[in-house]
Amino acid sequence: MLGVTVKTLLEPDAPADDLDPEWLELAKEAMASGISKEEFREFLEYQKWRHQREE
Repeated sequence: MLGVTVKTLLEPDAPADDLDPEWLELAKEAMASGISKEEFREFLEYQKWRHQREE
């Protein structure tokens, strides 16, 4: 769907050229706002579930 996995976004050793700057900024913003990794995972799972229900 997006062509980028969360692991790729958050991989600290990944070359910067491989990361979409907008996705990286969103991930940094989420971390700065205090969203935990677990909360982020739960959000992703909810989104997957919601999209599956709509199909």
